[in-house]
Amino acid sequence: MISNLPLIDILQVRPEFETYVELTEKILNDHDYAASESNNTDLDNFEPYINARRLMVDEVPEILEWYQSNYSLCKSKELESVSQTIDKIGVKPAVGQIVFHGGTLPIDSETSSFTTTRPLSTSLSPAKARNNALDRQKAFDRGELNIYIIEILKPDTNIFLFPYTKDGYDEKEVLFAAGLELKYIEKSEVTKVTVYNCDATNTKEIPFNIITLKVQ
Repeated sequence: MISNLPLIDILQVRPEFETYVELTEKILNDHDYAASESNNTDLDNFEPYINARRLMVDEVPEILEWYQSNYSLCKSKELESVSQTIDKIGVKPAVGQIVFHGGTLPIDSETSSFTTTRPLSTSLSPAKARNNALDRQKAFDRGELNIYIIEILKPDTNIFLFPYTKDGYDEKEVLFAAGLELKYIEKSEVTKVTVYNCDATNTKEIPFNIITLKVQ
């Protein structure tokens, strides 16, 4: 019986960076690098990633495939079904695994801990997390862009590691079942950037932040 996935340390394929914070700062500060990194396929040839993918089921369950494209439309019943499916077929991540989430979570220095009540979508790629945070003018509406660096020290929650999506776009997505206990560590503003709404009729200058969380 599989206990945990192998550790997928992306710094091993990015040896020019010493820390995940340094890598994420580069992605937030350098648009061209972020675009290049988003299309990079080095991880596809990285043995721990290949081995982790082999431990997933051969075909993505229909409910997970549907969730990947329709997560914003999910009702409580569908969210529960997604979590139950991950609990059934998923595997726990390695101790020390780092994943990234782009968006906003209800956790900060005042709300120092938070347990998820729905599946949490993350990525092995900070560039793809950045793209998700900017998608559909989410960062514009929220007035900030947050990239969460999440370190898993106590892997009690199952994950599902997605392969390529049907349209061929690969987000290196790691989907957690509900019940992930997150602890706030720190937040730092990296830079400010001008973002646009969907039809590019309005602009707004917002901060780009890195927020470190741990599961411990």
